[in-house]
Amino acid sequence: MKKKIKVLINYIKYFCRVGLRLINNIFNVFRIKNNRIIFSSYNGKQYSCNPRAIYEYLQANSEKNIGYIWVFNNPEKYKNMLPNKTKCIRSNSIKHIFYQKTSKIIITNARGKGTIGVRKNQIMIQTWHASNGYKQLSNLKGIKLKESNLFCKDITVAHCGCANMKKERLEKTFGFFGEIIKGTPRMDKIISSDNNHELKKNIIRKYNIDDPIKVVLYAPTYRNKTKNDFGLDYENLINSLNSRFGGKWIVFVRSHYFVKNMIKESANSSIVDVSDYPDMLDLLLISDVLISDYSSCIWDFSFLNKPTFLFCPDLDEYRNNTKFNVPIEEWGFSVSKTNKELGDNILSFDDSSFRKKIDEHHKKMGSFEDGFATKRTFDYIMSVVK
Repeated sequence: MKKKIKVLINYIKYFCRVGLRLINNIFNVFRIKNNRIIFSSYNGKQYSCNPRAIYEYLQANSEKNIGYIWVFNNPEKYKNMLPNKTKCIRSNSIKHIFYQKTSKIIITNARGKGTIGVRKNQIMIQTWHASNGYKQLSNLKGIKLKESNLFCKDITVAHCGCANMKKERLEKTFGFFGEIIKGTPRMDKIISSDNNHELKKNIIRKYNIDDPIKVVLYAPTYRNKTKNDFGLDYENLINSLNSRFGGKWIVFVRSHYFVKNMIKESANSSIVDVSDYPDMLDLLLISDVLISDYSSCIWDFSFLNKPTFLFCPDLDEYRNNTKFNVPIEEWGFSVSKTNKELGDNILSFDDSSFRKKIDEHHKKMGSFEDGFATKRTFDYIMSVVK
């Protein structure tokens, strides 16, 4: 009975979205501005990821008179961060609908609800926020698939980080066979990364940490909206890192952006919750080691050639519930189900062997990352913006 009620609610939601989509077509009476671009990251939650990379590249390199719009859940938080000529508007407001309906280009990195829609002469560039296609997306069948298609059918061009992403995510999951732009804009910064000392200094100063310090970033992926504690033994982690790599270590803990609550407060000053930091990319750039599980951030971090370890105490359960397009054993990283295994894998880490495995993994996945994704996007935008 509960299942039937849930399906009924999903159908009601879907038809409400279809209805809103039709109502929002009222704004089609306004002319599309060929020099207007609207950006959104994680549906208004952040100023980050690929949309940010494209926006900042445009700001630095475009000589054209472009009108920039950013959509935020809390625009007041961001308007002083961006140049005065950039408009910051509230998500799902009348202004949001108006500007999206009148912008030549729409740039986003996540699935929306599909209630605004894209007009015939508009272009939606879907950059996505994951670029590897490791995992299958659950619940994409029946009414859930119809909901997804309501948004996905608006996509004109999609970014793609590798051949596996194109096959498993774009084509198989979303049914998108249109034009792609190879590479992931935010990855350009990782691939060209050299010295992030100043960025690291600014971040550790933000969290009142002394320099010099080594940073291990713990970034578990999403399970549900409340769970962010998976039993990682931080003391064992720090001791293992100190024994293998030396130096003074601090743990940055980054919850998935879907998770509502922060990590439990700790008396240990070596554990810092950085879930409120606006852009994951910066945290990856300044970290010396990454601990994760099934998150797409491990693919990004692997291009920095720094040690990565997977801590997966719920591997069997997660594998059954989520399914992998690529077996986790083929990702190139050591997999630990217990804290002892994690400590042992850290202590026995061999840099040369690790880099070889990662290089082989990139080739097997058909990586498109070459450091020029943003430039390709820029050229595409310049060809259509008048």
